[in-house]
Amino acid sequence: MATHDQPLRGLSIRASLILGFSAIGVLLAVVLALAVHAGLAANARAGVVAALSLPQWNAAYAVSLEVSAISRALRDAVLVQMQEDLPVEVERIEAAHQRIAGHMAALTAAVAQPAERQQLDAIVQAAVRFQSDREQFIAHLQGGARGPARGMLTGVLRESQAAYLDALAQLRASQADGVQRAAAASTQAVQDMLWQVGASLAAALLLVAAVAVLVLRTLRLRLGAEPAAAAAAMARVSAGDLTLPLPGVAAPRSSVIDSL
Repeated sequence: MATHDQPLRGLSIRASLILGFSAIGVLLAVVLALAVHAGLAANARAGVVAALSLPQWNAAYAVSLEVSAISRALRDAVLVQMQEDLPVEVERIEAAHQRIAGHMAALTAAVAQPAERQQLDAIVQAAVRFQSDREQFIAHLQGGARGPARGMLTGVLRESQAAYLDALAQLRASQADGVQRAAAASTQAVQDMLWQVGASLAAALLLVAAVAVLVLRTLRLRLGAEPAAAAAAMARVSAGDLTLPLPGVAAPRSSVIDSL
């Protein structure tokens, strides 16, 4: 009967190994999958924020460049000596204004959040004021009133231009800040993922150690002694020493040593 039970005991040990290491593998795989999923989700969120913010930032920056171009054209218009040369500068201003209209259309299409709408409204209001002052400035020049035009260039026109550029800068700053926050969240998610991977590996090592201890304990109970002692006992039996009990061995019942 004892000889018949030994394969069952061996199967039980193998089953313990399989179940123990399978549980460790499944746990480790689940933790790694969750960590990787969190990292990928954060990267995806950062990509979405960048995809939404960068077009607005680019459009606002392009408008700022055109406003600066208009400012240079306005200064050049004041310096024009011949009245017949003034239309050239006016055309430069109008061309920049048309380009601004295109960039503003792209900016309006990209804006979606309520806070961004408020910033866009501020930009539009500043643009209307700047355009009104600019048209009055050009009217002074076309009428030959260079003195009032120079006064506007260093006064209300400069103020409206500064307000326009400041509103654009605020939108760019908010978009850049959103991208930075998303990038920081993505970086934090990657760090958390690495920490979770490290923690899961440490937990897996502890579980491996626990399973090894459990398997050794089970194996010792099955054998009835330490493997070296069991091997010595079997060597004595094979040599014909059938005296009982085996010296130095306290074997549990139903163990290999007990069956010997």
